[in-house]
Amino acid sequence: MSEKRKKFAVFCLKLKAKRIKVELFDADQWADGEPECVRARIDGRWHDTPDGSRLWLDAEDVARLIQSLLLEDGQLPAPPPVPERPVLRYAQPVSLPCGPYTSKGEPLGMERGRILSEDAVLGHDGRWYVVVGGVTRRTCLEAYDNLRVISGQH
Repeated sequence: MSEKRKKFAVFCLKLKAKRIKVELFDADQWADGEPECVRARIDGRWHDTPDGSRLWLDAEDVARLIQSLLLEDGQLPAPPPVPERPVLRYAQPVSLPCGPYTSKGEPLGMERGRILSEDAVLGHDGRWYVVVGGVTRRTCLEAYDNLRVISGQH
């Protein structure tokens, strides 16, 4: 018996000689559906949790589903590992880049600054960013790997 619920999106992935059809259905078509989520059917089978209960996907989950389908078939390289989160101390002295930059994007100068927050933020580029302050740069968000920690002082 065919599915009576209305799908709002269908896409196919062609991976080498294999084709995968993914159908997306609005969650509001189910009594227990989560708002702003969808349910996915892959090649005619519901994409559910391992125990068989319904799985509701938001936009990021759908993107991860596509990524996993591509990774599974070897079409995408595996994402790089996330670097270890830096251990920061408030007011920890650092050298940070300043001044003009070369054509390769390297700073021509460094200035003394301090860490202004012990929290670091993982950027989309896979680098950790920290809040630092200096004389020229004032308060800014800088990639941790661009900083040089000055040890032995606080």
